[in-house]
Amino acid sequence: MANTTTATGQVITITGLDANWDLETDLGHSPIVLSSIEFVPSDSGDIVSITAGNGGAVLFKARCSNEYDQKTKVFNPPIQSDIYIGASGVSIADGASAMLIITFA
Repeated sequence: MANTTTATGQVITITGLDANWDLETDLGHSPIVLSSIEFVPSDSGDIVSITAGNGGAVLFKARCSNEYDQKTKVFNPPIQSDIYIGASGVSIADGASAMLIITFA
């Protein structure tokens, strides 16, 4: 399954999570003012890591204990950043069920 990205208003939703995802390449935006990142896992042991651009500092990293163990990071105050998800930083049981929800100002 390939990554699927939707952007509505100030919310970006990414499902699939089986390939690299880059804010500028996939949405044509770079950088954004990041408000929060939420990871909805598919199963126990799902892992995701998001960096500030390819090779940048880690913005968000989560390992979930089960499919109900949603992880959220709120940036207060919001930060301006690129967003990059490297496929090597993601381990998901069912990419179709897992998703990232990114909100920006």
